[in-house]
Amino acid sequence: MIQTAVTAQELYAKAALVDHGALARHQSKSALVDAEECLKEAFATDVRPAIREWRKANNIPADPLKAYRESGYQDRAARERGARNARRGDQLCVSICSYPRSSVFIRGQSF
Repeated sequence: MIQTAVTAQELYAKAALVDHGALARHQSKSALVDAEECLKEAFATDVRPAIREWRKANNIPADPLKAYRESGYQDRAARERGARNARRGDQLCVSICSYPRSSVFIRGQSF
């Protein structure tokens, strides 16, 4: 999810770099190759340094994925899910075990 948000920011920044006036001129002349080059020029630009600076200026971690990994959230969430799943596992076993054998199918097999 973090990578998706970062990619969306990069694509938004690249779209903002498109010279829309030049693009419109090329399109009106049906100069497809020139129009494509106009878009390619904008989208080939490395906008990551500018985005990092923008994040720093707005008190946002310059590298969101690194900040996420350093936050410890993933480990905490995994521990919490593990404890929750362990409690649910006992309930699930009781529920499944109470069904008649022919009622439980896993991957096409009856248990």
